[in-house]
Amino acid sequence: MLLARLRAEVVGVGRRLLQTGLVVGTSGNVSARDPETGYIAISPSGMEYDRIEADDVPVVDGQGRRVEGRRRPSTELPTHLLVYRHRADVGAVVHTHSTYATVLAVLGWSLPPILGEAAAVLGGEVRVAEYATTGTEQLGRYTVEALEGRQAALLRNHGAIAVGRDLREALQAAWVLESTARVYWAARVAGSPLLLPPDEVMRVRQGYLAHYGQRPGGSGPRSVEGVRTSP
Repeated sequence: MLLARLRAEVVGVGRRLLQTGLVVGTSGNVSARDPETGYIAISPSGMEYDRIEADDVPVVDGQGRRVEGRRRPSTELPTHLLVYRHRADVGAVVHTHSTYATVLAVLGWSLPPILGEAAAVLGGEVRVAEYATTGTEQLGRYTVEALEGRQAALLRNHGAIAVGRDLREALQAAWVLESTARVYWAARVAGSPLLLPPDEVMRVRQGYLAHYGQRPGGSGPRSVEGVRTSP
């Protein structure tokens, strides 16, 4: 089976999203890009995450043409393709409808840097992408704009998207986005949240990129299994 490991990881991440409440039913989608072939494994359209197996995950090329798999790819494929096309650093995309991130998206509120972990993982203020119909290239273009220099974006009246060098990082970004959105909402209800200074945001982000976690050749592998199991 082509890209067997990557397809299995897409399945695993989808189940993690379901278990931790970042998606319900068949909402959201997950993809990963193979660095050698450029092929993309993406979750199938309209299937419950706890029923998807690795061979249900279709593989497409950079233009969205199906290379292998009997299932139709997610209807959000155009957005995933545009993100990969414009971000050479991105190897995985996770789209969720997580509650608090979606609340901010419906309000049209960006998520400012209020926590060190969020600044480190997400790269700074999380912007809101303009609204466009689900599954269209226009939504993909708005998403790419909002993601510039960031690891996550809010999708107006829709949900959220997180990216990473691999599925582990994209999943981590999705969890950090939702947990920070929850804190921000509570802080806004209680008063006026204090923001981190721009120089501190840059400092913690650079420190995260340089030193956090296990890297290839280090003391442990980078894998989806290595991510903490709850947001």
